[in-house]
Amino acid sequence: MNDRYKNDEFFSPEHIYDYENIQQYDNPKINSKNIRIASLSFLWHVAGKKEKERVKGEWIKIIPNLNKVKRISIACGINQDFLDIFCQLPNLTDLIIESSKATDLNPILKLKKIKRLELERFTQLKDISPITKIELTHLRIENSFKVENYEKIGQITSLIGLSLNGDTFAPKNLRLKSLKPYENLKKLKHLDLNSASIIDKNSYISLLELKDLVRFDILVIVPKEIK
Repeated sequence: MNDRYKNDEFFSPEHIYDYENIQQYDNPKINSKNIRIASLSFLWHVAGKKEKERVKGEWIKIIPNLNKVKRISIACGINQDFLDIFCQLPNLTDLIIESSKATDLNPILKLKKIKRLELERFTQLKDISPITKIELTHLRIENSFKVENYEKIGQITSLIGLSLNGDTFAPKNLRLKSLKPYENLKKLKHLDLNSASIIDKNSYISLLELKDLVRFDILVIVPKEIK
């Protein structure tokens, strides 16, 4: 894979990193540089309440000690308590969560080295303002329709890659009010709105303010005069 391809694939870290697939808290490879947690246990789907609580307890004890982990992809749904625990990883640079009922992103502020954040199916999340305090380079938020303040992302001026999308498989577009709030993202190189639509069609002109933009993905029809 050449460097040009890597730079374009902002939102496909699986294509760049080799992840260790972890489904047990006692896996000897759990403290690896790149890990993907598909489930908290191989037998999670058949485990009783008592066993699930025991397994959760073991994870809660071990996670803060994973000092070698830099990139983590969490495929299983996690609640607020588990988000808080994962945000204790001391050297984490990339956090990818595929499903969560968490409502508070403030714990992410504890991740002092975080650069890439990907949030998918955050079904109860309304406020994303805490992450505006982080110097992220890459941000993806997908299938999170209850978020009320997507415009706040315009404050994260360190962003190089940004993906804001609805549900690709339903399909159901994320409806953004305007692109104007993102005019200050002067470092942005890649903007992905493949399953999003813009209410204020005139705001497409704001893209001209993004002087470093080299890639723009969108599937909805853009007015001819704007093109």
